[in-house]
Amino acid sequence: MMIKSEQVLYSDLLLAYVRPALRLHAYFKLLLVYPIQYYITVIHDHICLFLSQVFTKLRSTHSTILNFLCSRNPDLTFHNMGPLPAIIWMNVMVIGGADGKELTRLNSAFYKELGPTYYKKYQNIQALMVISTTKKMRRNDFNYLTFGPDFPQVPYEDFSIYQRNFISSKYQYEVLDVYSTKTYKDSECDSVIVTSYSQVEFLFKEILKNPDSLLRRCIENISVDVSILDGTEEVFENSLIKYTTENINSENPSVTKLEMNTPLMSIGKDHEEFNWCRWNNGNSVLWSTARFSKEPCEPSNEIFPTNVYFGEFLPIAEQFDYYHSNKRSELSEFVNLDSFRNENPMSNYSRTLQRVDRNTFPSIVNQFSANKCHDIKIKRRAFKTEKDVLSTLDYIMGMMASEKYECENISTSLLMNGFIPERNLENHFGGFTQTIRDFKTSMVLINKRSAQVTSRRDTTVYAY
Repeated sequence: MMIKSEQVLYSDLLLAYVRPALRLHAYFKLLLVYPIQYYITVIHDHICLFLSQVFTKLRSTHSTILNFLCSRNPDLTFHNMGPLPAIIWMNVMVIGGADGKELTRLNSAFYKELGPTYYKKYQNIQALMVISTTKKMRRNDFNYLTFGPDFPQVPYEDFSIYQRNFISSKYQYEVLDVYSTKTYKDSECDSVIVTSYSQVEFLFKEILKNPDSLLRRCIENISVDVSILDGTEEVFENSLIKYTTENINSENPSVTKLEMNTPLMSIGKDHEEFNWCRWNNGNSVLWSTARFSKEPCEPSNEIFPTNVYFGEFLPIAEQFDYYHSNKRSELSEFVNLDSFRNENPMSNYSRTLQRVDRNTFPSIVNQFSANKCHDIKIKRRAFKTEKDVLSTLDYIMGMMASEKYECENISTSLLMNGFIPERNLENHFGGFTQTIRDFKTSMVLINKRSAQVTSRRDTTVYAY
Protein backbone atom coordinates (compact mmCIF):
# COMPACT_ATOMS: atom_id res chain seq x y z
CA MET A 1 0.00 0.00 0.00
CA MET A 2 2.88 2.31 0.84
CA ILE A 3 4.52 1.64 -2.49
CA LYS A 4 1.34 2.45 -4.37
CA SER A 5 0.92 5.71 -2.41
CA GLU A 6 4.45 6.74 -3.32
CA GLN A 7 3.76 5.93 -6.96
CA VAL A 8 0.60 8.06 -6.91
CA LEU A 9 2.50 10.95 -5.30
CA TYR A 10 5.25 10.65 -7.89
CA SER A 11 2.79 10.62 -10.78
CA ASP A 12 0.91 13.63 -9.34
CA LEU A 13 4.19 15.54 -9.09
CA LEU A 14 5.02 14.79 -12.71
CA LEU A 15 1.56 15.78 -13.93
CA ALA A 16 1.44 18.98 -11.86
CA TYR A 17 4.88 20.44 -12.54
CA VAL A 18 7.11 18.51 -14.93
CA ARG A 19 4.65 17.75 -17.71
CA PRO A 20 3.35 21.36 -18.11
CA ALA A 21 6.92 22.67 -18.42
CA LEU A 22 7.69 20.09 -21.06
CA ARG A 23 4.52 20.98 -22.97
CA LEU A 24 5.47 24.67 -22.99
CA HIS A 25 8.84 23.73 -24.44
CA ALA A 26 7.13 21.57 -27.08
CA TYR A 27 4.72 24.39 -28.02
CA PHE A 28 7.61 26.81 -28.42
CA LYS A 29 9.30 24.47 -30.90
CA LEU A 30 6.01 23.75 -32.66
CA LEU A 31 5.06 27.40 -33.16
CA LEU A 32 8.47 28.91 -33.90
CA VAL A 33 11.41 26.52 -34.32
CA TYR A 34 9.82 23.83 -36.51
CA PRO A 35 8.24 26.16 -39.13
CA ILE A 36 11.55 28.01 -39.64
CA GLN A 37 13.46 24.72 -39.83
CA TYR A 38 10.91 23.29 -42.27
CA TYR A 39 11.16 26.14 -44.77
CA ILE A 40 14.96 26.15 -44.54
CA THR A 41 14.84 22.44 -45.37
CA VAL A 42 12.53 23.07 -48.34
CA ILE A 43 14.89 25.74 -49.74
CA HIS A 44 17.88 23.44 -49.21
CA ASP A 45 16.13 20.57 -51.04
CA HIS A 46 15.28 22.83 -53.99
CA ILE A 47 18.91 23.96 -54.29
CA CYS A 48 20.15 20.34 -54.16
CA LEU A 49 17.60 19.31 -56.80
CA PHE A 50 18.69 22.15 -59.09
CA LEU A 51 22.38 21.25 -58.73
CA SER A 52 21.59 17.59 -59.35
CA GLN A 53 19.79 18.47 -62.59
CA VAL A 54 22.74 20.61 -63.71
CA PHE A 55 25.24 17.80 -63.03
CA THR A 56 22.98 15.32 -64.84
CA LYS A 57 22.96 17.52 -67.95
CA LEU A 58 26.75 17.89 -67.80
CA ARG A 59 27.17 14.13 -67.48
CA SER A 60 24.82 13.57 -70.41
CA THR A 61 26.78 16.05 -72.54
CA HIS A 62 30.05 14.32 -71.60
CA SER A 63 28.59 10.93 -72.59
CA THR A 64 27.41 12.32 -75.93
CA ILE A 65 30.92 13.63 -76.71
CA LEU A 66 32.46 10.23 -75.87
CA ASN A 67 29.98 8.42 -78.10
CA PHE A 68 30.78 10.82 -80.94
CA LEU A 69 34.53 10.24 -80.55
CA CYS A 70 34.01 6.48 -80.46
CA SER A 71 31.98 6.57 -83.67
CA ARG A 72 34.74 8.57 -85.43
CA ASN A 73 37.57 6.36 -84.13
CA PRO A 74 36.84 2.59 -84.15
CA ASP A 75 39.93 1.90 -82.03
CA LEU A 76 38.47 3.99 -79.20
CA THR A 77 35.61 1.78 -78.02
CA PHE A 78 33.90 1.22 -74.72
CA HIS A 79 31.92 -1.85 -75.78
CA ASN A 80 34.42 -4.63 -75.07
CA MET A 81 35.83 -6.40 -72.04
CA GLY A 82 39.41 -5.22 -72.48
CA PRO A 83 42.42 -7.52 -72.81
CA LEU A 84 41.00 -10.18 -70.43
CA PRO A 85 38.65 -12.86 -71.80
CA ALA A 86 35.15 -13.34 -70.44
CA ILE A 87 36.11 -16.47 -68.46
CA ILE A 88 38.63 -14.48 -66.40
CA TRP A 89 36.05 -11.84 -65.56
CA MET A 90 33.65 -14.66 -64.67
CA ASN A 91 36.15 -16.04 -62.16
CA VAL A 92 36.76 -12.56 -60.79
CA MET A 93 33.03 -12.25 -60.15
CA VAL A 94 32.28 -15.79 -58.89
CA ILE A 95 35.51 -16.74 -57.11
CA GLY A 96 37.04 -13.35 -56.38
CA GLY A 97 33.83 -11.90 -54.98
CA ALA A 98 33.67 -8.86 -57.28
CA ASP A 99 30.33 -7.07 -57.33
CA GLY A 100 28.50 -8.58 -60.30
CA LYS A 101 25.99 -5.75 -60.29
CA GLU A 102 28.72 -3.21 -60.91
CA LEU A 103 30.46 -5.34 -63.54
CA THR A 104 27.28 -5.84 -65.57
CA ARG A 105 26.79 -2.08 -65.62
CA LEU A 106 30.19 -1.31 -67.17
CA ASN A 107 29.07 -1.79 -70.77
CA SER A 108 26.99 -4.03 -73.03
CA ALA A 109 29.77 -6.63 -73.38
CA PHE A 110 30.01 -7.19 -69.63
CA TYR A 111 26.22 -7.23 -69.41
CA LYS A 112 25.80 -9.91 -72.10
CA GLU A 113 28.68 -12.12 -70.98
CA LEU A 114 28.39 -11.93 -67.18
CA GLY A 115 24.68 -11.19 -66.81
CA PRO A 116 23.37 -14.78 -67.16
CA THR A 117 25.76 -16.03 -64.45
CA TYR A 118 25.17 -13.13 -62.07
CA TYR A 119 21.38 -13.18 -62.45
CA LYS A 120 21.08 -16.92 -61.69
CA LYS A 121 20.62 -16.10 -58.01
CA TYR A 122 17.39 -14.30 -58.93
CA GLN A 123 15.75 -17.54 -60.02
CA ASN A 124 13.38 -17.26 -57.05
CA ILE A 125 12.28 -13.81 -55.88
CA GLN A 126 10.34 -13.12 -52.68
CA ALA A 127 8.99 -9.56 -52.52
CA LEU A 128 7.34 -7.82 -49.57
CA MET A 129 5.28 -4.64 -49.98
CA VAL A 130 4.08 -2.90 -46.81
CA ILE A 131 1.33 -0.30 -47.15
CA SER A 132 -0.94 1.64 -44.80
CA THR A 133 -3.40 4.47 -44.86
CA THR A 134 -2.11 7.65 -43.23
CA LYS A 135 -5.07 7.89 -40.82
CA LYS A 136 -3.34 6.32 -37.83
CA MET A 137 -0.17 8.29 -38.51
CA ARG A 138 -2.04 11.60 -38.56
CA ARG A 139 -3.77 10.75 -35.26
CA ASN A 140 -0.43 9.71 -33.77
CA ASP A 141 1.33 12.87 -34.90
CA PHE A 142 -1.50 15.19 -33.84
CA ASN A 143 -1.39 13.72 -30.33
CA TYR A 144 2.38 14.10 -30.17
CA LEU A 145 2.30 17.70 -31.41
CA THR A 146 -0.41 18.47 -28.83
CA PHE A 147 0.86 16.66 -25.74
CA GLY A 148 4.48 15.78 -26.45
CA PRO A 149 6.28 12.41 -26.37
CA ASP A 150 5.93 9.72 -23.72
CA PHE A 151 9.53 10.09 -22.54
CA PRO A 152 10.97 13.60 -23.19
CA GLN A 153 14.29 12.61 -21.63
CA VAL A 154 14.85 9.96 -24.33
CA PRO A 155 16.15 11.12 -27.75
CA TYR A 156 13.69 11.09 -30.63
CA GLU A 157 13.38 12.69 -34.08
CA ASP A 158 11.01 15.50 -33.20
CA PHE A 159 11.39 17.64 -36.33
CA SER A 160 10.91 14.70 -38.72
CA ILE A 161 7.54 14.02 -37.06
CA TYR A 162 6.48 17.64 -37.54
CA GLN A 163 7.66 17.43 -41.15
CA ARG A 164 5.80 14.21 -41.96
CA ASN A 165 2.64 15.54 -40.29
CA PHE A 166 2.81 18.56 -42.58
CA ILE A 167 3.35 16.44 -45.70
CA SER A 168 1.05 13.49 -44.89
CA SER A 169 -2.05 15.69 -44.98
CA LYS A 170 -1.75 15.67 -48.78
CA TYR A 171 -1.60 11.87 -49.11
CA GLN A 172 -3.89 8.96 -48.30
CA TYR A 173 -1.28 6.18 -48.08
CA GLU A 174 2.27 5.52 -47.03
CA VAL A 175 4.56 2.68 -48.08
CA LEU A 176 7.26 1.28 -45.81
CA ASP A 177 10.50 -0.59 -46.44
CA VAL A 178 11.05 -2.87 -43.46
CA TYR A 179 13.57 -5.44 -42.32
CA SER A 180 13.88 -8.02 -39.53
CA THR A 181 16.60 -7.87 -36.88
CA LYS A 182 16.01 -11.51 -35.96
CA THR A 183 18.97 -13.80 -36.65
CA TYR A 184 18.13 -16.81 -38.81
CA LYS A 185 21.19 -19.04 -38.38
CA ASP A 186 19.68 -22.08 -40.11
CA SER A 187 17.73 -20.27 -42.80
CA GLU A 188 16.33 -22.53 -45.51
CA CYS A 189 15.30 -19.66 -47.75
CA ASP A 190 16.34 -20.16 -51.37
CA SER A 191 14.87 -16.87 -52.61
CA VAL A 192 16.21 -13.34 -52.94
CA ILE A 193 14.12 -11.27 -50.51
CA VAL A 194 13.18 -7.77 -51.72
CA THR A 195 11.50 -5.45 -49.21
CA SER A 196 11.85 -2.15 -51.06
CA TYR A 197 8.53 -0.91 -52.45
CA SER A 198 10.25 1.06 -55.23
CA GLN A 199 12.36 -1.95 -56.26
CA VAL A 200 9.26 -4.16 -56.48
CA GLU A 201 7.63 -1.50 -58.65
CA PHE A 202 10.71 -1.39 -60.87
CA LEU A 203 10.69 -5.18 -61.19
CA PHE A 204 7.14 -5.28 -62.54
CA LYS A 205 7.02 -2.04 -64.49
CA GLU A 206 10.49 -2.13 -66.07
CA ILE A 207 12.29 -5.47 -65.90
CA LEU A 208 9.37 -7.81 -66.61
CA LYS A 209 8.16 -5.52 -69.40
CA ASN A 210 11.55 -5.61 -71.13
CA PRO A 211 11.82 -8.61 -73.52
CA ASP A 212 15.60 -8.12 -73.79
CA SER A 213 16.22 -8.25 -70.03
CA LEU A 214 18.63 -11.03 -69.03
CA LEU A 215 17.32 -10.84 -65.47
CA ARG A 216 13.78 -11.50 -66.66
CA ARG A 217 14.92 -14.64 -68.50
CA CYS A 218 16.49 -16.03 -65.32
CA ILE A 219 13.42 -15.61 -63.11
CA GLU A 220 11.37 -18.77 -62.58
CA ASN A 221 9.30 -17.97 -59.47
CA ILE A 222 8.01 -14.69 -58.05
CA SER A 223 6.14 -14.44 -54.76
CA VAL A 224 4.78 -11.08 -53.63
CA ASP A 225 3.38 -10.49 -50.14
CA VAL A 226 1.35 -7.34 -49.54
CA SER A 227 1.07 -6.52 -45.84
CA ILE A 228 -1.58 -3.92 -44.92
CA LEU A 229 -0.98 -2.26 -41.54
CA ASP A 230 -4.00 0.05 -41.36
CA GLY A 231 -7.02 0.33 -43.65
CA THR A 232 -7.40 -3.31 -44.65
CA GLU A 233 -11.13 -3.02 -45.32
CA GLU A 234 -10.59 0.07 -47.47
CA VAL A 235 -8.10 -1.77 -49.68
CA PHE A 236 -10.16 -4.93 -50.10
CA GLU A 237 -13.40 -3.01 -50.67
CA ASN A 238 -11.91 -0.60 -53.20
CA SER A 239 -13.78 -1.09 -56.47
CA LEU A 240 -10.60 -1.54 -58.53
CA ILE A 241 -9.04 -4.13 -56.20
CA LYS A 242 -12.36 -5.87 -55.57
CA TYR A 243 -13.10 -6.28 -59.27
CA THR A 244 -9.63 -7.67 -59.98
CA THR A 245 -9.68 -10.19 -57.11
CA GLU A 246 -13.19 -11.37 -57.99
CA ASN A 247 -12.41 -11.92 -61.68
CA ILE A 248 -8.73 -12.79 -61.63
CA ASN A 249 -9.20 -16.53 -62.14
CA SER A 250 -12.21 -16.43 -64.46
CA GLU A 251 -10.25 -16.50 -67.72
CA ASN A 252 -7.04 -18.29 -66.74
CA PRO A 253 -7.48 -21.92 -65.60
CA SER A 254 -3.93 -22.02 -64.21
CA VAL A 255 -4.82 -19.38 -61.58
CA THR A 256 -6.05 -20.42 -58.12
CA LYS A 257 -7.60 -17.90 -55.72
CA LEU A 258 -8.10 -18.64 -52.00
CA GLU A 259 -9.61 -16.22 -49.45
CA MET A 260 -9.94 -16.49 -45.68
CA ASN A 261 -10.07 -14.61 -42.39
CA THR A 262 -8.00 -15.99 -39.54
CA PRO A 263 -9.62 -16.76 -36.16
CA LEU A 264 -9.35 -14.06 -33.51
CA MET A 265 -5.91 -13.90 -31.91
CA SER A 266 -4.47 -11.75 -29.12
CA ILE A 267 -1.58 -9.33 -29.04
CA GLY A 268 -0.09 -6.86 -26.56
CA LYS A 269 -1.38 -3.29 -26.84
CA ASP A 270 1.09 -0.46 -26.27
CA HIS A 271 -1.06 2.57 -25.51
CA GLU A 272 -2.38 3.33 -28.96
CA GLU A 273 -4.57 6.07 -27.51
CA PHE A 274 -4.44 9.33 -29.43
CA ASN A 275 -7.51 11.25 -28.22
CA TRP A 276 -6.06 12.62 -24.98
CA CYS A 277 -2.84 13.03 -23.01
CA ARG A 278 -1.27 9.62 -22.65
CA TRP A 279 -0.20 10.54 -19.09
CA ASN A 280 -3.59 11.57 -17.73
CA ASN A 281 -5.85 8.50 -17.66
CA GLY A 282 -6.02 5.32 -15.59
CA ASN A 283 -4.26 3.32 -18.29
CA SER A 284 -1.52 5.90 -18.71
CA VAL A 285 2.13 5.55 -19.60
CA LEU A 286 3.04 6.07 -15.93
CA TRP A 287 1.15 2.94 -14.89
CA SER A 288 2.12 0.85 -17.87
CA THR A 289 3.62 -2.62 -18.07
CA ALA A 290 3.99 -2.28 -21.83
CA ARG A 291 7.22 -2.97 -23.68
CA PHE A 292 8.20 0.39 -25.14
CA SER A 293 11.57 -0.97 -26.25
CA LYS A 294 13.21 -4.28 -27.05
CA GLU A 295 14.56 -4.44 -23.51
CA PRO A 296 11.95 -4.75 -20.72
CA CYS A 297 11.33 -1.69 -18.52
CA GLU A 298 13.36 0.60 -20.79
CA PRO A 299 11.67 3.89 -21.84
CA SER A 300 11.62 4.58 -25.55
CA ASN A 301 9.89 6.86 -28.04
CA GLU A 302 10.37 4.39 -30.90
CA ILE A 303 6.75 3.20 -31.06
CA PHE A 304 5.12 6.51 -30.15
CA PRO A 305 5.65 8.91 -31.73
CA THR A 306 8.30 7.66 -34.18
CA ASN A 307 7.10 4.40 -35.76
CA VAL A 308 3.32 4.76 -35.23
CA TYR A 309 2.82 1.02 -35.79
CA PHE A 310 3.68 -1.83 -33.45
CA GLY A 311 1.12 -4.63 -33.14
CA GLU A 312 0.60 -4.39 -36.88
CA PHE A 313 4.18 -5.65 -37.30
CA LEU A 314 3.29 -9.09 -35.93
CA PRO A 315 2.06 -10.52 -39.28
CA ILE A 316 5.24 -9.19 -40.93
CA ALA A 317 7.39 -10.91 -38.28
CA GLU A 318 5.52 -14.14 -38.97
CA GLN A 319 6.04 -13.70 -42.69
CA PHE A 320 9.81 -13.35 -42.25
CA ASP A 321 9.77 -16.60 -40.25
CA TYR A 322 7.84 -18.13 -43.14
CA TYR A 323 10.46 -16.99 -45.65
CA HIS A 324 13.41 -18.40 -43.76
CA SER A 325 11.72 -21.75 -43.09
CA ASN A 326 10.96 -21.92 -46.83
CA LYS A 327 7.27 -22.47 -46.08
CA ARG A 328 6.34 -19.55 -48.31
CA SER A 329 7.37 -21.53 -51.38
CA GLU A 330 5.07 -24.35 -50.23
CA LEU A 331 2.23 -21.84 -49.96
CA SER A 332 2.56 -21.09 -53.67
CA GLU A 333 1.54 -24.69 -54.42
CA PHE A 334 -1.78 -24.59 -52.54
CA VAL A 335 -4.93 -25.13 -54.60
CA ASN A 336 -7.57 -25.80 -51.92
CA LEU A 337 -8.86 -23.71 -49.03
CA ASP A 338 -8.43 -26.37 -46.32
CA SER A 339 -4.69 -26.48 -46.91
CA PHE A 340 -4.55 -22.69 -46.71
CA ARG A 341 -6.54 -22.59 -43.46
CA ASN A 342 -4.31 -25.20 -41.83
CA GLU A 343 -1.01 -23.70 -42.95
CA ASN A 344 -0.51 -19.95 -43.46
CA PRO A 345 1.80 -17.26 -42.05
CA MET A 346 -0.44 -16.74 -38.99
CA SER A 347 -1.17 -20.39 -38.15
CA ASN A 348 1.98 -20.93 -36.06
CA TYR A 349 1.23 -17.87 -33.88
CA SER A 350 -2.38 -19.01 -33.45
CA ARG A 351 -1.32 -22.51 -32.40
CA THR A 352 1.18 -21.06 -29.92
CA LEU A 353 -1.53 -18.98 -28.21
CA GLN A 354 -3.78 -22.02 -27.89
CA ARG A 355 -1.12 -23.73 -25.75
CA VAL A 356 -0.83 -20.82 -23.27
CA ASP A 357 -2.31 -21.24 -19.79
CA ARG A 358 -5.37 -19.01 -19.35
CA ASN A 359 -4.16 -17.81 -15.93
CA THR A 360 -0.96 -16.33 -17.36
CA PHE A 361 -2.38 -15.49 -20.77
CA PRO A 362 -2.18 -11.64 -20.67
CA SER A 363 1.44 -11.47 -19.47
CA ILE A 364 2.61 -14.23 -21.84
CA VAL A 365 0.84 -12.64 -24.81
CA ASN A 366 2.35 -9.23 -24.06
CA GLN A 367 5.86 -10.63 -23.77
CA PHE A 368 5.64 -13.04 -26.71
CA SER A 369 4.04 -10.60 -29.15
CA ALA A 370 6.25 -7.68 -28.08
CA ASN A 371 9.41 -9.67 -28.79
CA LYS A 372 8.18 -10.44 -32.30
CA CYS A 373 7.01 -6.91 -33.06
CA HIS A 374 10.26 -5.36 -31.84
CA ASP A 375 12.14 -7.50 -34.38
CA ILE A 376 10.65 -5.48 -37.25
CA LYS A 377 12.26 -2.13 -38.05
CA ILE A 378 11.42 0.57 -40.57
CA LYS A 379 14.19 1.39 -43.00
CA ARG A 380 12.38 3.90 -45.21
CA ARG A 381 8.87 5.30 -45.62
CA ALA A 382 7.27 7.37 -48.36
CA PHE A 383 3.87 8.91 -49.01
CA LYS A 384 1.65 7.96 -51.94
CA THR A 385 -1.77 8.94 -53.19
CA GLU A 386 -4.59 6.41 -53.08
CA LYS A 387 -4.54 6.22 -56.87
CA ASP A 388 -0.80 5.48 -56.96
CA VAL A 389 -0.93 2.65 -54.41
CA LEU A 390 -4.10 0.91 -55.55
CA SER A 391 -3.34 1.19 -59.26
CA THR A 392 0.13 -0.28 -58.61
CA LEU A 393 -1.40 -3.19 -56.66
CA ASP A 394 -3.95 -3.77 -59.40
CA TYR A 395 -1.22 -3.68 -62.05
CA ILE A 396 0.94 -6.21 -60.18
CA MET A 397 -2.02 -8.51 -59.51
CA GLY A 398 -3.04 -8.43 -63.16
CA MET A 399 0.48 -9.09 -64.44
CA MET A 400 1.10 -11.97 -62.02
CA ALA A 401 -2.12 -13.71 -63.08
CA SER A 402 -1.70 -13.01 -66.77
CA GLU A 403 -0.60 -15.50 -69.43
CA LYS A 404 1.06 -12.74 -71.45
CA TYR A 405 4.77 -12.82 -72.11
CA GLU A 406 5.76 -10.79 -69.00
CA CYS A 407 5.03 -13.68 -66.61
CA GLU A 408 4.18 -16.43 -69.10
CA ASN A 409 7.07 -18.67 -68.08
CA ILE A 410 7.15 -17.55 -64.44
CA SER A 411 5.22 -19.20 -61.61
CA THR A 412 3.70 -16.48 -59.42
CA SER A 413 2.14 -16.30 -55.98
CA LEU A 414 0.49 -13.21 -54.47
CA LEU A 415 -0.49 -13.04 -50.79
CA MET A 416 -2.40 -10.06 -49.43
CA ASN A 417 -2.44 -10.07 -45.62
CA GLY A 418 -4.30 -7.25 -43.86
CA PHE A 419 -4.32 -6.50 -40.12
CA ILE A 420 -7.80 -5.93 -38.60
CA PRO A 421 -7.93 -4.82 -34.92
CA GLU A 422 -10.86 -5.91 -32.77
CA ARG A 423 -11.79 -5.37 -29.10
CA ASN A 424 -9.43 -4.53 -26.23
CA LEU A 425 -9.27 -6.67 -23.09
CA GLU A 426 -7.94 -5.26 -19.79
CA ASN A 427 -6.36 -7.16 -16.91
CA HIS A 428 -5.67 -5.35 -13.59
CA PHE A 429 -3.01 -6.37 -11.12
CA GLY A 430 -0.84 -4.58 -8.55
CA GLY A 431 -2.18 -1.14 -9.47
CA PHE A 432 -1.18 -1.62 -13.11
CA THR A 433 -3.39 -2.20 -16.11
CA GLN A 434 -2.31 -4.75 -18.68
CA THR A 435 -4.15 -4.53 -21.98
CA ILE A 436 -4.26 -7.05 -24.77
CA ARG A 437 -6.03 -6.63 -28.05
CA ASP A 438 -7.90 -9.15 -30.18
CA PHE A 439 -7.17 -9.03 -33.87
CA LYS A 440 -7.49 -11.06 -37.03
CA THR A 441 -6.02 -10.86 -40.50
CA SER A 442 -7.77 -11.07 -43.83
CA MET A 443 -5.84 -12.97 -46.49
CA VAL A 444 -6.12 -13.49 -50.24
CA LEU A 445 -3.79 -15.99 -51.93
CA ILE A 446 -3.50 -16.03 -55.73
CA ASN A 447 -1.27 -18.71 -57.28
CA LYS A 448 -0.45 -19.19 -60.95
CA ARG A 449 1.62 -21.93 -62.54
CA SER A 450 3.93 -20.92 -65.34
CA ALA A 451 3.05 -21.95 -68.89
CA GLN A 452 6.04 -24.32 -68.91
CA VAL A 453 4.94 -26.10 -65.72
CA THR A 454 1.34 -26.29 -66.94
CA SER A 455 2.48 -27.72 -70.26
CA ARG A 456 4.65 -30.36 -68.55
CA ARG A 457 1.78 -31.40 -66.28
CA ASP A 458 -0.71 -31.61 -69.13
CA THR A 459 1.56 -33.83 -71.23
CA THR A 460 2.54 -36.22 -68.43
CA VAL A 461 1.57 -39.86 -69.14
CA TYR A 462 0.66 -41.97 -66.14
CA ALA A 463 1.05 -45.75 -66.26
CA TYR A 464 -1.09 -47.94 -64.06
